[in-house]
Amino acid sequence: MIYFNTKHFAKNFIWLKKIDSTNTYIKNNIPNLKDKTVVATLNQTNGRGTKNRKFYSIPGKTLAISILIKNIKTKILKIMPIFCSNILIKTITNFNIENAKIKWFNDILINNKKISGILCESEIEGTICNVILGVGINITATKKELLNLNLPNAGSIFSETQKFIKPELFLQNFIETFEIYYLKYFENIENFNPENIISYYKKNCCTIGKYVKIVNIKTKHTAIGKAINITNNGNILINFNNKLIQLNNNNFSIFTL
Repeated sequence: MIYFNTKHFAKNFIWLKKIDSTNTYIKNNIPNLKDKTVVATLNQTNGRGTKNRKFYSIPGKTLAISILIKNIKTKILKIMPIFCSNILIKTITNFNIENAKIKWFNDILINNKKISGILCESEIEGTICNVILGVGINITATKKELLNLNLPNAGSIFSETQKFIKPELFLQNFIETFEIYYLKYFENIENFNPENIISYYKKNCCTIGKYVKIVNIKTKHTAIGKAINITNNGNILINFNNKLIQLNNNNFSIFTL
C-alpha cells in the first residue's frame, strides 16, 4: 500500500497489476471515478504518447501514472502538460538529480535520452472540461533492456544516473509535489497567471537556443530554424529566415539538430 501525504489527490487511488493504458482506463470510467483520482501501474501494455505514438514500457521498471481532474476551466487546459513537465523535473530534483531537462513540448530528458513523456487528454463541454494527465517514466530500466526494444534514444533514471529509485517512492513523491504546486497555481483560478509556470519551464527547457528541424504534421513539410522562446500559452517561438513564427504542439513537431 502506498500512502500519499495529500489532502485531495490520490484519496481515490487505483493500483493496477496490468493494464493496456492508464489513460484509457480513466477515460472509460470517468463517470464512476472521483475528481483527482490517480491510477498507476508498473505493467502498461499499450501506452500512448502524443500524436498517436506508442510509449514503450518495460514491465516492473516503467511507471505509468494517470491523474483525473474534473471540472476545470478550459482556459488552463493548454498549460496543464507544461505544468506536468515542471512537476516531473521538480520530482526528479527531489531525488538529488540535477541534469533532467524538458524537450519542447513535453519530453523529459537526462543526458539527451528520453526518460519520460506526457499525454494530456480532455473532455470539453463549454468552458469546463475533464482532464486526464498521463505520465510514463522509465525508472529502473537498464541500457541493455532499452536497446533490446530498439530504443537507442531512450533512457531511464537508473541507466543515466546509476541511482536506483523505487517506482512506488517516485510515485508518492510525484503526486505529493503535484498537489503542492497545483494548489499554489490553480486554487484561485479567477486570478490565474501562467507566468511562474512558464518561467520555470523555460529555465529547464533544453530546446531554447537550439537549431531545430520543424515538421508540419499534416503536410510533412520540413524547415530549419532556431528556437528562441516559449510563449505564455506554451507555443514555441522560432526564428525562421529572420522572421519570428509561433508554432503549437498540435500541428508541428520539433527535432533538435
